[in-house]
Amino acid sequence: MAMDCHSYASSSSNRLSPTPTTSSSMYPPTPLNDPYSPAPSWTKASRRRKPMITMSRPSDVSIPQLPKLSSFGSLQRLREHLPYGNRDSPPPPSQPSSHLVQRHLRPQKNESRCLQYVMPGLYMAFEDDNISFGASSDGTSFPPDEELRTNLGQRFTHIVKLTTLKNSSDAPDVAHTVDSNQTQAMNLGVFSNSHHLFDLRMRILASEIDGDGLSPDAAEKLYTEYGDINEPYTGIPLLTPRQLLASREFMAGTGYDVRRRQGARILITAPRDHCTDMVSILVCFLAHASRNTVQVVLQEIDKHEGFLGIWKNALSEHGVSMVQDVVDVRS
Repeated sequence: MAMDCHSYASSSSNRLSPTPTTSSSMYPPTPLNDPYSPAPSWTKASRRRKPMITMSRPSDVSIPQLPKLSSFGSLQRLREHLPYGNRDSPPPPSQPSSHLVQRHLRPQKNESRCLQYVMPGLYMAFEDDNISFGASSDGTSFPPDEELRTNLGQRFTHIVKLTTLKNSSDAPDVAHTVDSNQTQAMNLGVFSNSHHLFDLRMRILASEIDGDGLSPDAAEKLYTEYGDINEPYTGIPLLTPRQLLASREFMAGTGYDVRRRQGARILITAPRDHCTDMVSILVCFLAHASRNTVQVVLQEIDKHEGFLGIWKNALSEHGVSMVQDVVDVRS
C-alpha cells in the first residue's frame, strides 16, 4: 500500500452501485464546470464573411493564462483551516532565508494528518503525531481537544478515536467520553500495528525541541522503512468484532443520514499506523447504513479521485470478510 499521503489513483469517480432499496448518492457531487470555459454565443453567424481586420501593431493585452490544476484535483475545495483566525499570509521577503523557506513549504495540520473528506459532516484523519508518540502518549497528561474542523469551520460533534494500548496485557476496550466542548467521543483501545523501531524513532523525534522532528515527510519515511516488517498483517483490522460493532452503532446513533448526507459532524481518527482500522470503521458504517456490501463501498473508495492514496487498498480479502460479518449483524 502506497504511503504517500497526497497520491491517489487517476481513475474517474463513480458513485456507489446500491441495491434497489438504496438511493444512489453517497459521495460528494461532481464539481461544477470549469468557470474559465468560454460562454456560449447566442448570436447567429452571418452568411457573408466580414473582411478580417489586421492590427498595425501587436495588442498590449496578453492572453489570460488558465490556472494550473492543483495536484489535489477536486480536493482543493475540501481544504480545512484551523481556527486561528482569517489571517492572510504575509508576502515572502525578497531574499528569504532557508529557514523561512522551509517553514513556508511546511504542510498545514490538515495536510500532514491526511484529512479526508468523505461526505458532508463525515471525515477521517490521522491523529497528531505529537499526541500519538509525544509526551501526552504516556498517559500522564490529558490529550488536547481536537483541533481539526469541518470545511465550514465547525467543531466535530462526535469522534471515533483509536488509542494504542500501552501494555500487552491490556484488553481491547470501548469507552465513552465528553470533552469541554460537549464533543462526544468513543475511544477504542487497540494494540500497536507498527514495528517497535518505528515507534521508538517517532518518540525520539517527538522529544526534539526544534519542532521539526515530526514533519510529515519524516513520519512517512519511517513508516515506509519499517512498514514492510509487518507485511503479513497488512489489510487485516486489529479491532475486535465487538469494537467494530460498537463503532457502527455509535455512528448510527448520532443521527447522521447517509442518504441525505446531513446530521452530526463525525471524525474518525487514529495513530498513523492504524489506517486499516480507520477504513474498516468507515466502510462498516457506510455499508450498513446504505445497505451495500463492504466490497462495493471499498471499490468506490479505491476508484474515487477525491480519496487520498493512503486510504485506498487498505483491506485485504480476509479483512473484507471480517468487516462484512460485522455489517451483517442486525442492530
